[in-house]
Amino acid sequence: MQCFTKLPLKWDINVVHLNQTTANHFINLCHQVIMLLGKNGFGVDINLNILQAELLLIANKAVHRKKAEEINPQPTRLQQLLDYIDTNLDHDLSLNHLANYFFLNPDYLNRYFRKEIGLSIHVYIKQSRLEKARRLLAEGETLSKTAQMCGYKNYSSFIRAFTETVGISPGKFRKLNIK
Repeated sequence: MQCFTKLPLKWDINVVHLNQTTANHFINLCHQVIMLLGKNGFGVDINLNILQAELLLIANKAVHRKKAEEINPQPTRLQQLLDYIDTNLDHDLSLNHLANYFFLNPDYLNRYFRKEIGLSIHVYIKQSRLEKARRLLAEGETLSKTAQMCGYKNYSSFIRAFTETVGISPGKFRKLNIK
């Protein structure tokens, strides 16, 4: 909720400009929320919570990037790390791999990331992968292809992580949300 609560001055307004892809995704999520409002049925409340979490994640990422750009117009280490993670969700993103890629100590990288983002790298990657999985499943992608595109080498690990986080299996989610 930092994008709503950490304004420097009383009358400051956070205006964040999203790139076209992110803006389209944000608008699509808003349309999904509007379509679900007032509906009753199995999983509607879970879907609304998921959509709300995705909207907040997009807003917080955008505000964080804006603050980083204001402090330093050059890409920061954190921005580079976030961009690398977001574009390589289907690859190995272990702490050791990231530390080697960015020439940092794994313990330092984990502390730095947690301090800046408020989440461990592991949790951030898991949330990002599952956000991508929800989007792919809603677009009609198969379960096995979605698991692969989201970096899950083991299909059962994908199903377990998805079900634990979302509250329903990926197959049921796909059936309820396919566009």
